[in-house]
Amino acid sequence: MADDFELDTDDLQRRMDGAIASLRTEFASLRTGRASASMLER
Repeated sequence: MADDFELDTDDLQRRMDGAIASLRTEFASLRTGRASASMLER
């Protein structure tokens, strides 16, 4: 059963690099600080 499983480490590395790049982009867009009332107005 274990012989049927093949791990594609190149694909995993490529996908993990993409996930990390996406996470860095998300973290770069985070804004921290005090909330203001204008943020809640529609």
